[in-house]
Amino acid sequence: LPRAALVSLALAALSGCGSVAHAPHAALPAPAPRAASAAYEGELRVREWGDRSSPPLVLVHGLGANASADFEPVAEALAEGFHVIALDLPGFGGSPAAGHSLHPVDDAALIARWMREHLRRPAHLLGHSMGGAIAILVAGAHPELVERLVLVDVAGVLHREAFVSSQLGEAGGGAFESLLGAVRRFEPDPGALASVGAIAGGPPEQVAALSLIATDVGPALSSIRAPTLVVWGRRDRVAPLRTGRLLDDRIGHARLVVLDDAGHVPMADAPEAFVAEVRRHLSGASPAASRSTGASPRPFTCRGQADVELTGRLGHVLVEGCRGVRIHDARLDSLVIRSSDVRLDNVQIGGRAEVALDARDANVRATGGAIVGDVGASLHDSRLDLAGVHIEGRRVAFQTGAPSRVLFSVCEVRSGGAVALTHVNVVLGR
Repeated sequence: LPRAALVSLALAALSGCGSVAHAPHAALPAPAPRAASAAYEGELRVREWGDRSSPPLVLVHGLGANASADFEPVAEALAEGFHVIALDLPGFGGSPAAGHSLHPVDDAALIARWMREHLRRPAHLLGHSMGGAIAILVAGAHPELVERLVLVDVAGVLHREAFVSSQLGEAGGGAFESLLGAVRRFEPDPGALASVGAIAGGPPEQVAALSLIATDVGPALSSIRAPTLVVWGRRDRVAPLRTGRLLDDRIGHARLVVLDDAGHVPMADAPEAFVAEVRRHLSGASPAASRSTGASPRPFTCRGQADVELTGRLGHVLVEGCRGVRIHDARLDSLVIRSSDVRLDNVQIGGRAEVALDARDANVRATGGAIVGDVGASLHDSRLDLAGVHIEGRRVAFQTGAPSRVLFSVCEVRSGGAVALTHVNVVLGR
């Protein structure tokens, strides 16, 4: 991704960060509907490789002036057995903006219309970075058009504050918390900013980045029916690997592949490995699924320790006064956290528990997995960053004592009989 595009994406995230305090029993907010833009008045630039009688593979690029040229290192290799079609999105490469909103939802509608009119058959769909978010919207809204889906280093999925946290928070500490605190005082609407930018003729990269940051792809994820390959470069500094894990968890029939020698553009960094994984997925081949060991649950207690790692089948887990605790690929009966920092990756908590997660004076970052109980989570003076997590309370999803801040990125919350898809930063219990 060119530096200008990265700067646009980071500035968009920073400018749009905000949070709203909500009453403890108020309904979690949902994003406001956006008015549809006018139909595209231009003509899309289309680049093609391979035999037109072969199964179609449509490529959707990310931010940056390169547009579909980002796929050149792998296009010919992918064309061995596929009709490869790379589109320049409006405002990028050889496609004029021509009054288009540059919004991912409108890009997705335009691509779906193009596929329906020109291909007349289901196609494989591959999206990179911003194009990955657009591909998610196409596959979710028009599952009949997508045979198989490939998502590559997707940008814009995490809530904008979670994205900023991932970009700036590696060092942690008071300075970072002060920065996020300052950012939260500003509440500009990124969607409105994008509209103003489009009307004023702003640079397409900037307008598209603002629109991407304002878009919640969460509702589309649960509607995807196509078998999905998620490809990520381990050295990606633009779209955090956390997003890949989230997509792997939230999309049914998904598989995550991490390329160790690649950054944000694995097509250029590791073309041979990239092509091999994509071709394997499009052919229908996949590695055998690992089998559960069926081990009996075991309780675990962490007190005053640091850098603890847990995995597998666990019973009741207590974490008290600990730092740097990571629990991953695990199933827990219940989890109690006191004055500790805990990271959860693909962790299933509860099921039959009265309270699945009990957090007091805790910092918790969870990616994927589920929290299920009569009470999903009991919170007291805690901070939770939840990405792609299913939270379910048969009686209530959350109960709170002292106010707690919860940052949701494309999460599903079930509380009693109510269901909400949440992508918001809230304070519960105030």
